[in-house]
Amino acid sequence: MLRNYFTTAFRNIRKNKLYTLINVIGLGLGVSCCFAQYAILKHELSFDNFHQNTDQIYRIVEHYAGDYGMEYSAFLPNPMGHTLNDELTSVAAIPIQGPLDAKIKVRTGNNQQVFSEQNNIIFSNSNFLKYFNFPLIDGTHTNELNEINQAYISEKIAKKYFNTPYATGRTLHYGNDIHLKVAGVLKDIPYNTNIHFDLLVSYPTIRKIYPEWTANWGATWQGTTYLVLNKNSSPELVERQISEVTKKHLSAEDFETTKYYLQPLKEVHTDDQYMSAPNYVPPTVALIGSALTVLMILIVSILNFINLATSQSIRRSKEVGIRKTLGGRKSNLITQFMIETGSLVLIAGILGLTIGQVLLDLLNQAVSPFPFRVTYDSSIFLFFVILLVVVTILAGIYPSLVLSRLSPSQAIRNQTLLQKSGHFSLRKLLTVIQFAVANMLIIVTIIATSQMNYIHSKDLGFNQSNVLLLHFSDQATKDLSYIKTDLASLDFVENATWCMGPPQTGYSWNSAYNLVGQPGSDALYTSLKFIDGDYLDTYQIPLIAGRNIESKLLPDSSQQILVNEEYVRRLELTAAEAVGRRVNYNGQYTGTIVGVVKDYHLEKLSQAIRPTTFAFQPYNMNDINLKLKTNDMMGILPVLEEKFRTYDPEGVFEPKLLSEQIEQSYLFENALYSTFQVFAFLAIVIGLMGLYGLVNYMVMKNRKPISIHKVFGASTRQIFVKISREYLALIVIAFIISAPIAAYIMIHWLSNFSYHIAINGWHFAISMVIVIAISMLTVGSKSYQAANSNPADILRHE
Repeated sequence: MLRNYFTTAFRNIRKNKLYTLINVIGLGLGVSCCFAQYAILKHELSFDNFHQNTDQIYRIVEHYAGDYGMEYSAFLPNPMGHTLNDELTSVAAIPIQGPLDAKIKVRTGNNQQVFSEQNNIIFSNSNFLKYFNFPLIDGTHTNELNEINQAYISEKIAKKYFNTPYATGRTLHYGNDIHLKVAGVLKDIPYNTNIHFDLLVSYPTIRKIYPEWTANWGATWQGTTYLVLNKNSSPELVERQISEVTKKHLSAEDFETTKYYLQPLKEVHTDDQYMSAPNYVPPTVALIGSALTVLMILIVSILNFINLATSQSIRRSKEVGIRKTLGGRKSNLITQFMIETGSLVLIAGILGLTIGQVLLDLLNQAVSPFPFRVTYDSSIFLFFVILLVVVTILAGIYPSLVLSRLSPSQAIRNQTLLQKSGHFSLRKLLTVIQFAVANMLIIVTIIATSQMNYIHSKDLGFNQSNVLLLHFSDQATKDLSYIKTDLASLDFVENATWCMGPPQTGYSWNSAYNLVGQPGSDALYTSLKFIDGDYLDTYQIPLIAGRNIESKLLPDSSQQILVNEEYVRRLELTAAEAVGRRVNYNGQYTGTIVGVVKDYHLEKLSQAIRPTTFAFQPYNMNDINLKLKTNDMMGILPVLEEKFRTYDPEGVFEPKLLSEQIEQSYLFENALYSTFQVFAFLAIVIGLMGLYGLVNYMVMKNRKPISIHKVFGASTRQIFVKISREYLALIVIAFIISAPIAAYIMIHWLSNFSYHIAINGWHFAISMVIVIAISMLTVGSKSYQAANSNPADILRHE
């Protein structure tokens, strides 16, 4: 019996090739999104779950009550980690400094190689490898990270430096005079961790390199701290102990405005409240939104299947009548149709697995600079089985019941139950839902496109075009001011500046500041950018008060500084009033404001403009930015490389265009935007398949009335209007449902950007036009076919 069911099922699949193709593609697209989304969610929710005792590990986070509301950050004062380790006995503190960039030199005999490592070097103590499970493949770990000039490297880096994973005992040269001994080699760091690194250097080493900054409670330079609590300790108790420690080290003002809390390790990757952190945190709204979108696409796929399956009821009603006349029972018919549905779903599932992997590969490629790699694992097969069973039941049960309930006389005369529904039609309801989802995704995509275009075209407050970035090592043979002058003299260079990083690339320090002479004033926080006197001209940043800084250090301790408008706004001064005022930084440094520059976007547009200080500190400036006169990069790079090698023979020549770096900083937003484009396209395709099924059903059901109209002189246009009018009403209803939902979603999404577009009526009008145009083409083609059929072929048996 079972064999007969499958034989009949595959016979019907072969017989109805178009029906099979549409169903397989529709369901395949739907389940492919589910497979891809499952892999992404599983990856995102698996971060750091491979560590032992994860329930006892917490990250310290900071809540700062600033002038503009509460600010949340995972960056802490630099000395906090090792101070807590010394003063608290109920916890084990894991201070982490980084991730940082550096040039690493490796010497083999008389040969030397220089490697540029970016955002993959961290410094920590021996608790790091004691409590975090990053297994060793070579060497041992005891207290090496509590000793100076010790390092662990990943297997990938070991092969890169030494062509072997067994590199224990080798030496790395960090900076000018830091010689690091490789204490061990770690298995390659997994992607699903919030602590990404390839070089792990002992904490005493960074305290030697930067003794002032690592001891400065007013500085937050890439510093985070994890705590491992004893089983008898509670987070609340430890938070009170942290407060007691910080009270001794922070100023009274800072202690009142800054509080520290413990965040469980399992929440570090999912709590987007702390976006100011060294780890990337996917916005919760993006994860939830993508999951809900995929669920809607799957539902639309199932509804599309139901629409098409029930539209086949007319074709198969005689088959049902004959089966029932010959003694077929209702359960036999249900089993037959469920097996057919299951067969189609299985084929669609196999197709979906393939398409899903393609989608994941495209996503991995789109966000390749991020530590993000997602693929299927063994659990996908269990999810595959569960999903196919659920989809088979949801998609097959209604059509099976519809067909199996027909009486033999009804079935043979083609009088399906669907014809008795009057004005109400479940099929129309399903079509409205399908088009509501498609409409909503189109609106979302249009608004997201407008926002991304706004980001790419918005005036950032500086000129980013044709700016080439060069980074020199500390071993450059000449003073960088000399190198800058030499490079500026080249024919293809319009201007040059010597600085610590360009705008919008994350290169800045942070510091507390307050006016000198007003010790009772609240401390504020500023970004620190180190520049020379040509920075403003190179980037065409307007000076609105005072003068520019000079490219020289003053003999006394008073540093000349520039500040931006937001800086003086926080001080409740005008630009003119701020010029000449002296400002204190972290209670250690003093600067005199000599000029105020117009606000520009130091960070991404998702971040509000922050107070910014510009100062000349040549010992922190290793970059030269060149404003070029030409776009011919291939022609000028050999000349620049020759100059670079002359001055920095041990450095790494890695020229970068500022515009490309800024574009790269929006990779996640662009990937999210592209994802919604794909989802919108899939929803439209599946929706059109459902519409095709509905139109096909209606045309088949109304063949005789259409033929009679034709006999009495109805034109093709009149028949098209008669058929399309009903579907146009369904599209309008779907739009009325979807537009408010899409508007609500996008208003919430746009709120993540400090600078964003306003939602206008044309965003919705374009969506409506797209859906109507595509739908009418689909309806029109089927209407034209019905209107041009020969009435005699249809009415001859009446």
